[in-house]
This record gives sequence, structure tokens and C-alpha cells, in this order.
Amino acid sequence: MAKFRIQRFLKRDIVARVNYTNGNVAVSQRKLFEFYPSGKAEDGGWYETSDQVLIDSLKLQVEQLPYSPQNEAGLKRDGVDYSYAYCPSCGNKRVRKLEYHLFEVID
Repeated sequence: MAKFRIQRFLKRDIVARVNYTNGNVAVSQRKLFEFYPSGKAEDGGWYETSDQVLIDSLKLQVEQLPYSPQNEAGLKRDGVDYSYAYCPSCGNKRVRKLEYHLFEVID
């Protein structure tokens, strides 16, 4: 059983187009799932699933934020792994966005 949650940095609901298993058939990005940060302290916002297709799809969900010191500090504070996306028109010398995974997944 795998667990996942929305990155703690995000204080908003997520609507994601994901792959999932319906019975024995893998369904490719045909449904929008809504994920909500849980307000319950005892579960920490974790969802549980045994659907490996869904877990693999969640691992691929990324988002880019405009670069700012505040956004970078928030990602660091919550321990979110991120990378820099550079501006191609500037010769890749200026950081333009911060890219990170939307979901934290534990297999």
C-alpha cells in the first residue's frame, strides 16, 4: 500500500489528470481527480492506495512557480525537492521558474 499527499508547501486543492486502474484496465488520463489537503492533524493529509498506475502517474505530476525568494524559501522550509528552469531567451543564464513535484509519494 503506497501513500501520497499534496506537497505541504501548497495550501490549495489540486485537480490533476492522472492515469489509474479501473478494474483490471489501466485508464490513461481520462479523468480529473480532485485532491484536497486534509485538515485532520492525525493523518497529515495522506491518501492511501494500492493502485500502482495511479502512484506512477502522481510521481510525474510537476508544476512550475515563477522564481522569487519567497517561493524558494517556502519550498526549502517544507523540504520539497525542486530544480531551476532557466530562461532560454537569456542564454540559460537567468532562473525563470522553480519546478517541483505536486505530490509527495511514499511507496
